[in-house]
Amino acid sequence: MKNKMKRWANPAEFEAYSRGIPVKTLAKVLQRTPRTINDWQTGARPIPAWAAELLRLRIVEQQMQLRQLGIAQLEARQQRRKGS
Repeated sequence: MKNKMKRWANPAEFEAYSRGIPVKTLAKVLQRTPRTINDWQTGARPIPAWAAELLRLRIVEQQMQLRQLGIAQLEARQQRRKGS
C-alpha cells in the first residue's frame, strides 16, 4: 500500500532554489548523496517536498539576515544609483 502522506516537489521549483549551488554542497546541506541529488535533477527520482522547502527557507533566512543587518537597503541604494 502506498503512503499517501508523501509529497513531491515541483522539479522547476527545486531547480530555482538550488541554482548556482554545486551538487556536493547540496548533498551536504540536504544530507543526501551526490548521486541522489543528481537523480533528482535529472528526473530519475521524484524530489521530496521537504528538500525544496528547506532550500527555500535557507534563502528566506539569508534575506532576513541581510535586512536585519541593513545590507539589503545598501544594495538597493547602490542599484538605484547605478540605474540613474
